[in-house]
Amino acid sequence: MSRRGHTPEEWQELRKQSSSYFQDAITTLTPFAGLTANALAHLRTDWITWRDNYVRIDIPATASCNSWKLRSGGGPDGNNIPPLTKRETPCSYCRNNGTTNKFENHWNGDVSSYTAILHRELSEPAVEFLSTVFSTYGRPEFAGHPRSLYREADRLTEESKSKAGSYTRLLRTGPVIYAHYGLQPDEIGKLTVYSVSTVEHIIRATPQVNFKDLDTLSFLKKIAEYEPVTVEELMDVLGLSQHAIQARLSHLNDEGKVSGSNTHLGSPAATWKTTAHWAAPFRCELCGFETHSVGAIRRHRSQEHG
Repeated sequence: MSRRGHTPEEWQELRKQSSSYFQDAITTLTPFAGLTANALAHLRTDWITWRDNYVRIDIPATASCNSWKLRSGGGPDGNNIPPLTKRETPCSYCRNNGTTNKFENHWNGDVSSYTAILHRELSEPAVEFLSTVFSTYGRPEFAGHPRSLYREADRLTEESKSKAGSYTRLLRTGPVIYAHYGLQPDEIGKLTVYSVSTVEHIIRATPQVNFKDLDTLSFLKKIAEYEPVTVEELMDVLGLSQHAIQARLSHLNDEGKVSGSNTHLGSPAATWKTTAHWAAPFRCELCGFETHSVGAIRRHRSQEHG
């Protein structure tokens, strides 16, 4: 069975064709946040944390079913968001899956929690959708049903007979988009529900996309060579997208390898330079593990000491 996702061009076309609340959700939150249909259907405001640079979604292993469900009909102000009505009993998905009659976050045969990080620029379509639903219109819940999301994915992609599943292909499109932006497998693994090896498999199976082979140390060397350097100048030198450059600079700034000037919005453009110890490996303060990969040190801390 193919593990491919949609190509960037295919995904952009699906975004253009999206014409409903559910279709908007599955073309934004499904790939960027890596949410299964069940997690997306039960998404609620209590699971969302808003920050200046990112939005965090914490999906619990188990929770109550939705308190609300959608009614047919147009939403307020002519938008695609249908009105809500109070739910009296758990949805059929919660009743028929698992043993609790409540929401259970199933993934690869386990019931476990999951955290999605949506960087505001890198994942702008998903953040915009979340903001519209939960901030602009003040919804307490997404209030959907997994079956409805599967059905809309079939309608949008015209893949109802696909063995891979139309919703699953949208889920696998997240790694494709991030690779298109220039992120590496270990970085994509931190942003999606997939392991690094699965990310690599998805990219190999998807045409028109591959990884730009630029490791962390090479990226830092280019900054040192041209510093003080702007994002636009790095884009020209490295051939990476603005999203990829900004994401890497943010990670390296957090790790103390680069520093920025004029990073506020507006003119003049921000410039970046390396710090005194930029060429030294990243080091785990707890056990001494060292690596030159920012993705590897973050993964190590999470897996070994998280």
